[in-house]
Amino acid sequence: MTHLPLPKIYAAPETPFPDFQSASFMRDQLNRAAPEYLFVIQELPMGGFVIQPSKTSKQPIGSQTGGENKPNETNSPLKKVSEETRNFFERVPIVLRPAKRMYFFRWMAVFLFAFFSVFSEFILKATLPTSVIIAWYQKFPILPALLFWGFIAIALYHFLTILKVLYSNAYIITLDAIISRKGLIARDTHTVKFEHIRTVVLKQSVLGRLFNVGTLEFDTVAGPEGPDVIFTHIAKPAQIRRCLLEYLSACQ
Repeated sequence: MTHLPLPKIYAAPETPFPDFQSASFMRDQLNRAAPEYLFVIQELPMGGFVIQPSKTSKQPIGSQTGGENKPNETNSPLKKVSEETRNFFERVPIVLRPAKRMYFFRWMAVFLFAFFSVFSEFILKATLPTSVIIAWYQKFPILPALLFWGFIAIALYHFLTILKVLYSNAYIITLDAIISRKGLIARDTHTVKFEHIRTVVLKQSVLGRLFNVGTLEFDTVAGPEGPDVIFTHIAKPAQIRRCLLEYLSACQ
């Protein structure tokens, strides 16, 4: 990055900025152009404002007339981690949900039962003798309707189960905590601060490894037996665990 030349005082005392707003605007521009230098605004006894580099503080301070402070990012944990982890946490708050691909077989069940409901009569005619079908229809006149609505009910059950799992669970990662939310109407929320996390355990089944889906279990120092927060069936669990562990180490 090319840095601007930095005068000791921006705007000489004899030609100061007339108001705080114009001085603060220029201060912000200077801080963007040269982020390692931190500028403060000082009010002159004869009136007006000047900008000068801060000598005593690593954190920009506002003027005595109420200027807002900028956050201090000098000691941010994100400056101590890899680019992968930094890019991951730049999207905070990160909202994770169970991966849809983990419910592949339930999705297949939905499509299969929906298919059977529409083509059940054609399937019966193709697999059974006509005399058997006629006998069944004579004995059970409502058989076609039962087959149609029965398959529809099973397909709808699997479909609603998938939606409930996907949209009633949300896992949130912020810069200082993890949050687990469960429920659509009645909500159960569990928050754990990073400094309380003791271990992060990754569990993957064979199908989970195939689809790159797994479960993260978070244990806390003062928590009960078993995991305190569980992120169930999330995508890319190994990468998320790696970024979390690196960030936790940087926070210490």
